[in-house]
Amino acid sequence: LLAEHYGLPAPFIAYGILALVAAVVAWFAVPETRNFASVTGGGKPAARLAAAIDKDFGSFDAFAREFSEAATTQFGSGWAWLVVDGGRLKVMKTGNAETPIAKGKTPLIAIDVWEHAYYLQYQNRRPDYLKAWWNVVNWAEVARLYQAAKG
Repeated sequence: LLAEHYGLPAPFIAYGILALVAAVVAWFAVPETRNFASVTGGGKPAARLAAAIDKDFGSFDAFAREFSEAATTQFGSGWAWLVVDGGRLKVMKTGNAETPIAKGKTPLIAIDVWEHAYYLQYQNRRPDYLKAWWNVVNWAEVARLYQAAKG
């Protein structure tokens, strides 16, 4: 019915629905995904995660620039991610309901750049939303996820 109404192929509609369901289930069913942010967050990571960021990006500031660029330049709705890929930290972005898990990567943090995430407070000022987001990143939880991903 949706395929006919929107004039889109049925597999496209099915993928969109399944991806959205998977994202919602992951967000609410997996405790780790709810802990990316904290009112006591912000600052910079410590210990092993800080060393890995320095190794893979050159510095925390270089990582923050790359991550912010990915989030700011994601066209339309989507996400920017810090992931573990082949043992290394990488920044990536995905559109709509795509997830790095489907590409064999392990997400550590994500920023939601769908308009529903920021529009009421920031309107179309995504860079302002991103700047505020850095103040709530829960680096202790990101470090825990990094250690788990590294085994």
